[in-house]
Amino acid sequence: MISKTELENQFSDYSQNTSATNITRALKLANIEHRYLLQKYFANEGSYAINTIGATSLTLASGIAIGATSATLNAAWPYQNTQANITFSDGEVILATLTNGSTAVTWTPALQGILYYFTAAVSSGATTATLQNAWTFPTGSYVISFSDGTTKTATLTLNSTAVSWAGGLSNNVLNYFYTSTIAAASNASIGGVQFYPFPPNYSKLKDITITVGVLRWTLTECRTREEWDNLNVFPYYASIPSKFFIYPGGDKGGQIGIWPIPSTTGNVLTYNYKFRVPDLSLPDYGGLTYTGLTGTLVSGDTITIGGATAIIKSFTTTNISVGNASGVISSGAFTTGNGAAGTISAVATVSVTNGSMAVTGTGTAFTVTTNQQLESRWIQFPQPTGDGLWYQIANISSTTGITLYQPYQGTTITSAPGFIIGQMPLIAEDFQDMLLWKPLQEYYMTIVNDAKKAQMFEELYDTKLKMLNEYSGSNTINVNLSPKGRAENPNLFRQKFGP
Repeated sequence: MISKTELENQFSDYSQNTSATNITRALKLANIEHRYLLQKYFANEGSYAINTIGATSLTLASGIAIGATSATLNAAWPYQNTQANITFSDGEVILATLTNGSTAVTWTPALQGILYYFTAAVSSGATTATLQNAWTFPTGSYVISFSDGTTKTATLTLNSTAVSWAGGLSNNVLNYFYTSTIAAASNASIGGVQFYPFPPNYSKLKDITITVGVLRWTLTECRTREEWDNLNVFPYYASIPSKFFIYPGGDKGGQIGIWPIPSTTGNVLTYNYKFRVPDLSLPDYGGLTYTGLTGTLVSGDTITIGGATAIIKSFTTTNISVGNASGVISSGAFTTGNGAAGTISAVATVSVTNGSMAVTGTGTAFTVTTNQQLESRWIQFPQPTGDGLWYQIANISSTTGITLYQPYQGTTITSAPGFIIGQMPLIAEDFQDMLLWKPLQEYYMTIVNDAKKAQMFEELYDTKLKMLNEYSGSNTINVNLSPKGRAENPNLFRQKFGP
């Protein structure tokens, strides 16, 4: 395994250039090559599941006037951030933004009100009127605006054409009115949420399914925006969607649209996708913090600390990882085989039990996992205290707590200073050195003009590339070492024909 820090250290050694600019340039080239190799030769696939949001009732905490661009709900939105068409109690529909954990709802443009018609003009002094069509929304009090601008708090009743208000009109008005205020505590509703986010490391979708009960349906893709828009002339809701459309950018960039709009909450959408490769950016972390360095540290060199010796496995500008220690490692002055010296100011240790996936640090400063989908670090417990194997980290929950993907198989370790945490490339470890050979090839073709060395590193790269082409043809290994030839089916018996 070659970690991000080890790539940098080896590049510095091979190029004989320790400048920060040079190492930063090399890491950028390594990250580009890492993405290319992973996308071309490896099955960098993942899956991501998210629940559908179907028909949902909302209750307003305060009234909404004409011209408003926001409202407050009486309960926080419990689902992911999203946009959805909200129908208010007067029938007005707006595309609003809802935020997880917030009671705020926002939209643009502002509310305009809904136009309704009476059967006839209304005379001065009137306190009642008749709608052309029955009121189809909840019974309640609504502030309505007449054609002369007069407003009244009117009572409208579900499935009734009757409208009434207190206090006669001052003027004759025409046969229409607008709703102008939606009362507090009235209901609003969402038929369902149509757009769902991709995971942050999404690169290319392979397929999408929806699980409804025990059935799993595979959705088909709308290839063009025209096809998608034709489907969505009117909102259409159903429990089992059949199509999807990917928005690569724009107002719904990074989202996927589902059609028909899911009407049921809790059905599971599963994306199977190729994921984007995270940059190698996290330095190695080991148990020894040092200061006052003179000279140069070298991986593989011997370090002496008091009466103990060890092998330097990896190092950064503040930290050293060691293995094969003999004796007790403690704080104090150190020297190395090539003449470097400094002071170990702190010794951190780890403990892990055979068969356990929990690693506990003492005095450690682990970098906490910020996105578990992007976690790409491994930990090694070097011999003689550990088994020397690398274990993939599932999550780092605190500066002292790690969870592994697989149980630790070595002898139980208690308060051992020998450990290394490194961010590793996602390609198979047999080919991780390609991330070193390619930047070195470019270095000696551009920064330092040395055709011989450039050719040498190009040949190293090409040799591994040929091996990789063979390796990537299958996910399994053929262990049949016999000469190639036609296999004979033991179920067929030889038959002799003729005399």
